[in-house]
Amino acid sequence: MGISMLFLWSNAGIADLISTNIDNKEIKVSGKVIDLKNGKVSLLGDDGNITDINWNNINSLIISDRVFVTFTTDERIFGSLKLENGKILINSASMGVIKSTPNNVIAIERKKREISPGLNISPREMAVIRGKGQLPSPPAETRQEDRTTAPTKASESVKNLTTIGERGEKRPEETFVRADKVVLPKGKLETELNVSYYDNSPLGLLGSRDRTLIFPLTARYGITNKLLGLVTVPLAIGWREIPGETKTKTHAASGLADISFGLQYQILTERVVRPDLMFFLLASSNTGKGGYQLPTTQTPLGTGFWQINPGLSFVKTVDPVVIFGSLSYTHFFEKSGFQPGEAINPVLGTGFAVNDEVAISFKLAGSCITRARYRGEEFGRVLTPFSFYFALDKYITNKSYLEPSVGIGLTTDAPDFSFGLSYVHRWF
Repeated sequence: MGISMLFLWSNAGIADLISTNIDNKEIKVSGKVIDLKNGKVSLLGDDGNITDINWNNINSLIISDRVFVTFTTDERIFGSLKLENGKILINSASMGVIKSTPNNVIAIERKKREISPGLNISPREMAVIRGKGQLPSPPAETRQEDRTTAPTKASESVKNLTTIGERGEKRPEETFVRADKVVLPKGKLETELNVSYYDNSPLGLLGSRDRTLIFPLTARYGITNKLLGLVTVPLAIGWREIPGETKTKTHAASGLADISFGLQYQILTERVVRPDLMFFLLASSNTGKGGYQLPTTQTPLGTGFWQINPGLSFVKTVDPVVIFGSLSYTHFFEKSGFQPGEAINPVLGTGFAVNDEVAISFKLAGSCITRARYRGEEFGRVLTPFSFYFALDKYITNKSYLEPSVGIGLTTDAPDFSFGLSYVHRWF
């Protein structure tokens, strides 16, 4: 069983292709690039043999999946690699396309792969197993052909590639930062269907409890490669439990919550030193009825006020961790003499890809809200709702993933508990 799984692993996917000069002749070879060390690229062929090729003699190189690339500056980047016309192109999920020269690269390493249950093995270790005769090798004449010409299937697959590391690939590290950077190219659409549950104690109503279900549908569209538009339409159902003399009474409400829309613009794209930096401008309507419009027996479904929310967000990769955050300001527009307080909203989080299918993230998010006003007079108190969130992103296909999340209130002003489940689909 283990042997057959090793054999399947070595032949799965698209082969790495190398064009090199040997005896003044250009020769194309294929296989799996194991690593680059001491100026030599080690290539594992389908026959189980390892061929060492001088790095400086390689004319072109295409590696079919992502690898760790180490530079002379000791910087290490994870992404797809292509060498062509004397230039190195590395497409990183978080840092974009990085251009360099071959003499700046000192090492290439692949991730270890899961070969069989409970067994992690590197390509070089696999080559040693095969070299000991645990796998059959093809006839000598076949091996000679493989060393001199690129296989037809691999060549055809490479012709069909458009961009090494294109956005159609699974990118677990991009899922949890979709609110902090522009992740959609021009003309592409992403939809997100979410259900969120909130459990909290309403302010000023001792013993009462609010339980709310919100069903927001969000659409994001890439206007350009750096500009993204979005709109969210939420429905809400709420229950307010009020203790009585003999029993607790429950009052239900349902309807449209606050519709929001806005733009996100990528100011800077992440490079080795600088982070991704994005400006966003969001607005929300007063479609959801707020507390001041309702009797004390009914759960609010929105704020009841128009609001505008400009801010800046950043994303920085420190392999293998991604650090992200934002700082924004919320202004509520006055209505019927009422005006909620102004809000400053900080967010700071971190996350990482567990593998090519799963990512995990944590973040601290909240607001500092000034006292509200009625006809110019302040009332109430300063509010500081802060919560801690944990989320897991799991790819279903290359274009869709699920994200369950849990939130725990850290202050008395925040919801005591929240749970969310999002289904995100990219239509490309």
